[in-house]
Amino acid sequence: MAPYEDKPSSPPSDCPHDVEMQERDDDVDSGQEERLLQPEDPQLGENIRYRRESHLRTEWVIVVAFLVVGMVFLGMLAFVQAFIVPNSTHDGLSDKEQVGLGSFRRPANEYILNPAWDYNAESRVREYQWTVTDIVGNPDGVFRQMLAINGQFPGPLVEMNEGDTLVIDVDNQSVNATSLHFHGIFQNGTNWMDGTTGITQCPIAPKRKFRYTFTVTGQSGTYYYHGHQAVQASDGLYGPLVVHSRAEKKLQKIAYTTDRVVMLQDYYHDLSSGLLKSALEPGSESSPIPDGALINGLNRRDCSALPQRMCDNSSASLPSFDLAANSNHRLRFVNVGAFAWFQVTVDEHEFAITEVDGTDIEPSFDTRLMISPAQRYSMVLNTNQTSADSFWLRARMVTHCWKEPQLPGPEGAEVKAIVHYTSRRSMSTKALVSQPTSRNWNQGIEVQCKDMNTTVYVPSSYDPAPASADHSYYIRSNLEIGDWRLERGFFNKSTFRPNLQQPTLHRTVEGLTSNNESFTSLSTIDGVNSIAYDLKNDFLIQHTGIKTVDLIIQNFDEGNHPMHLHGHKFWVLGQGHGMFPGYESLGLNTEGQGVLEGHEGALDNLIRRDVATAEGFGWLVLRFVADNPGIWAFHCHMAWHSEAGLVMQFLSRVDEVMTWEIPEQNRQLCEVDIEELEKGAAPKDSTWFGSGIAGLEFRQSGSGSETKASTREGKMRRCANISPLLPHRVKVVAVSTGTDNQRWCWKDQEAQMFGSEAITASAYNHRDASNPLQAQKQATLMAALGHHGMDDELPKYKVARAFAVHTLTSKPPVSRCQVMLYSNVPRGTQSSNPPPPPICSILHDDGAVSAQPLKITSPNPSGLGQEVLHSARSLRALLRREAFTKDRVPLCNLKLFKEYARWTVASSFYDDRALRLTPKNFPESIL
Repeated sequence: MAPYEDKPSSPPSDCPHDVEMQERDDDVDSGQEERLLQPEDPQLGENIRYRRESHLRTEWVIVVAFLVVGMVFLGMLAFVQAFIVPNSTHDGLSDKEQVGLGSFRRPANEYILNPAWDYNAESRVREYQWTVTDIVGNPDGVFRQMLAINGQFPGPLVEMNEGDTLVIDVDNQSVNATSLHFHGIFQNGTNWMDGTTGITQCPIAPKRKFRYTFTVTGQSGTYYYHGHQAVQASDGLYGPLVVHSRAEKKLQKIAYTTDRVVMLQDYYHDLSSGLLKSALEPGSESSPIPDGALINGLNRRDCSALPQRMCDNSSASLPSFDLAANSNHRLRFVNVGAFAWFQVTVDEHEFAITEVDGTDIEPSFDTRLMISPAQRYSMVLNTNQTSADSFWLRARMVTHCWKEPQLPGPEGAEVKAIVHYTSRRSMSTKALVSQPTSRNWNQGIEVQCKDMNTTVYVPSSYDPAPASADHSYYIRSNLEIGDWRLERGFFNKSTFRPNLQQPTLHRTVEGLTSNNESFTSLSTIDGVNSIAYDLKNDFLIQHTGIKTVDLIIQNFDEGNHPMHLHGHKFWVLGQGHGMFPGYESLGLNTEGQGVLEGHEGALDNLIRRDVATAEGFGWLVLRFVADNPGIWAFHCHMAWHSEAGLVMQFLSRVDEVMTWEIPEQNRQLCEVDIEELEKGAAPKDSTWFGSGIAGLEFRQSGSGSETKASTREGKMRRCANISPLLPHRVKVVAVSTGTDNQRWCWKDQEAQMFGSEAITASAYNHRDASNPLQAQKQATLMAALGHHGMDDELPKYKVARAFAVHTLTSKPPVSRCQVMLYSNVPRGTQSSNPPPPPICSILHDDGAVSAQPLKITSPNPSGLGQEVLHSARSLRALLRREAFTKDRVPLCNLKLFKEYARWTVASSFYDDRALRLTPKNFPESIL
């Protein structure tokens, strides 16, 4: 029988890998025959012709029946060959092709490397034509807009030899501008092909084309490419890139029979552009949490658990890997995600780690792999287990590193693939293939996001770090809240903002070649260049000649930051928790000037890689040789952090760069309207200027029935200035009711530093007032802690002052007013003693704050929480008394409350959990 050759599989069933062959024997009664009965009328018996016609017709039917049976048999045989029996061209390479709805899913076997690859082939040019388009796909069942290359997701595998030249023609037919960065590729001599928008190139505007051309030299291993405009990689613009070394079989100490790429992605069901805007908006202090995960673009979610999504999982399937039994197989893992770390295990299998970010290492055996965004590890798996023929490969996102570790839930947090053992016999007679019943390793879930212990890894080839550093830089990294309540990423005092029409490389080459003194005056100086570059948003360190550079990254943020350096690999000198203990702890002299006596081998077996992590409140020390000419980004590879500004730049070999000329096609990318280049880019900070809390003044409109807010010059207080010591912990969070949540430096660090959080109480106007229940309008009212010291008017309970947040609108007939309600219950309050009433705090025009208790009609005597109900009349009376006297500014419009019958507030005390308030019975019309 001829072998099967790349025929598509049938659509997966509801349980795509519960494939079962059922044999059925057709019972044939050989003793039963077709007979013609003799007619009773003798005259009819003389009609011999009639009887012969009947016999002929019966024989024809029998012939046709045999033909039909034969065709059915041949059809079944063809079906078995095409869809059941795997490709037997070579053992274990026939991973099932998952062809989905609209064929947007790239077949899984395209990520299997060519087993007949010629590592010693002459260098050649490898050309690709890629069209980037917007599609709608459902990789895990949930439909969403995506980016695809040539209509398929994920992107195609690029396989090449060291020394080959890549030519990739990109035709951007997407609605947004884009670019491609080839992660980990040195781009030595082709810095303008690095693909970093605002740094080495302008974006490729919609309906424009660009050709990436570069030669890969001096490196091999596992890499990948991804979009570098905002967070487009999260929308599907990524794919693997593998560079073979001529010495690959020698550098890989364990021989393997198959080689494939396994891409891990944290997956969002929403477009990155909307998520990015939410992540950067005022008050946001956390990154978007993924909705699930994919392996090579595949997963299958339970649509019944996602009722809020448009979902159809009939074309989705779990990934599976067919591996020949009793063989070694190389799996090249790439974390292509935007945010999540992955913990990777294979049930009942130990594996050997043999590569880290393109560096081959001596086999290091383990049962668990931790991989951060943008990192790559190769594992060699031996299929020698006898307990079963299929096992789970589990990739679990490390959710404990998130603000809300319970999300996205057990099903969403883990993506699984089936590792199925195959043999020559099973390839010709397909056995039952069902979901594995294998046992997971009995290990706890990782709760920290930090790198594997690379000190135990030994490079396959000797490549020690230089003994001394020419320069050592101490760099502080952090996420900080600044003006307008915007949280941004900072290296020292700088937060990066790209210039999409004048990239750093273009400005630098033009400044150096035109003898602009801002650039030339410091061209021979090493260090921070604050003359040609604005330190506020353009932090750059430059070096002329070849220099050895140390970076000491001190992370002042509670979150981890996987740091990536473009154009180079660095040696990881050390990393740990707390403050950097000094070079002596690394066996080095001060400032990295040589090795301490007795530590002569300290630099011998350090691995080189291009992504290393500064753990939360930790440190990281890197050493690299600045010998690659160009402008190179250094940034956190958590996409939401880098887009928030956690980026700086290195200018290497100024003496070489000053002789360059930017290629014409690169310059043409910038000859486009800025509006086109900014499509798909991160929103500018100016989008939210004026949305801060401090420095607002109120004035009454001419009619006296509306209020307006205008912005003065001024800066919002930073969280560092907010440090009241409160007697207990309180968190109250409300669900957004359609208006922007006004958030103020919310920090909870062991109950010692609190900010203030308030959410707009939105007005809802229900048109049917005939129904008393519907007439009881509801809105969300937030209890918030203050930050203005202790209130002298209520010393008994030491109630902290709070501002009434003042986001108002002048659009009639409804104004919005935010009123702070808070209550402070001392520790030890007994259940028999109800808590004190909540307080309505009013901000006056002179800056004073007054507080009045609101009437409580239904207190909860438990002391742990309460529901506050009060009528619109009492609230109106309070506001009239406090806000509408002659000497006070009209803070709230009475029309806002005159139809309200009830406001509901729920507060939770002594509890770290957030209590969410959900307004019920929202009216159809929201004003």
